[in-house]
Amino acid sequence: LRIFTLLINRLIILLSFVTPDLIRMATFTGTFEELRDRVAMLRDAGYRQLAFQLVPGHEDAIDDWARFVERI
Repeated sequence: LRIFTLLINRLIILLSFVTPDLIRMATFTGTFEELRDRVAMLRDAGYRQLAFQLVPGHEDAIDDWARFVERI
């Protein structure tokens, strides 16, 4: 029980660092408009390629990304 409590306490501390701003900065998470603007910033900075990593079990997300790319 003490080990479990220790692990839970450490998890709570770690989760306090995971903020919405951190998620937005470290991932491509947001509305279409937010993601479109981020891609435009990367393009304007000289980037010419963008890769999408799919999470195992969510391979169908490729369809969402394809729709996104078609619209930008």
